[in-house]
Amino acid sequence: MHELIYGVAADSSSQQQPSLLELLERDDPRSGAIPVLRQARQALDSAALAHVRDLRNRVGAHVDERLSVNQITTVMQTFDPAALNAVLDNGFEALTQAARAEPLLRPVLMFDAVLSGFSLASPPEAARPYDD
Repeated sequence: MHELIYGVAADSSSQQQPSLLELLERDDPRSGAIPVLRQARQALDSAALAHVRDLRNRVGAHVDERLSVNQITTVMQTFDPAALNAVLDNGFEALTQAARAEPLLRPVLMFDAVLSGFSLASPPEAARPYDD
């Protein structure tokens, strides 16, 4: 979601479709959403984003084939729900504020849409041994 809103880092080798910010800068450089998105991108907690990206790249969207199952489990145990929530909150707030600043983006807000099954990420419960 972050990359679709703001784009990929300049030092990234990833090829991806243009982000919302890039499209606005290219096609509507006077859009009121541009400063909103730029400010939101700068306000994002870079440590939280790095944590989420690392987890995604090693055991989420991709699995690092160099890792053993035990190493993957260890990486998953380092998951910080607060970092994920910080990244998601930033993205959702940025889209909301951008849509308020740019009438063409209002459909993004999905007024009255109900997204069931979504909740804040939380830490896992304490591990219980399987031999209970």
